[in-house]
Amino acid sequence: MLSSVSNPHSNGESSLQTVLVLDDNLDSIKVLRSVLERHYNVLTTQTADTAIALCRQHREHINLIVADVLLRSSSLSGTQVGVEVRPLFSDVAILFTSGTPIEGWNVDDFSNFNTLMSGRVDFIQKPFTAHTLEDKVEKLLNGIFPASEIKALLAEAQACRSGLKLSAGFTII
Repeated sequence: MLSSVSNPHSNGESSLQTVLVLDDNLDSIKVLRSVLERHYNVLTTQTADTAIALCRQHREHINLIVADVLLRSSSLSGTQVGVEVRPLFSDVAILFTSGTPIEGWNVDDFSNFNTLMSGRVDFIQKPFTAHTLEDKVEKLLNGIFPASEIKALLAEAQACRSGLKLSAGFTII
């Protein structure tokens, strides 16, 4: 599935930023699209390969990728898509979604997310509200992203993965 929603000027070019949504669940795509298309051009796909192709085709126009981490419909995960497309346009913002908390991700996805931390990246756990989604998207697009919060989340997730519990005031470096 692929769709585009635009708000064109008289010359046919859109003044809106473009968001690519990658999720293997059609219902999730419909919800994400309905929330995001109020303010952005939206491209959607259910497969990693199509997402990568769209990024190659529209790299000068895509401002944000919203990608589900676990994609049953693809051989690649959402984080692998992020790693694949980051070299195409290093300034693209990426918002990962998942019903699985970060500490439950497989080793590759956990590592990929950590690698992508060098750019504008964030995570939102399903289920989430439309307001929370809009807030995270707006912040990422405006260059405001919680790098220190995400690093702390990763440290806590790593501790959980290692069987350790973080206590107040204890930091893993």
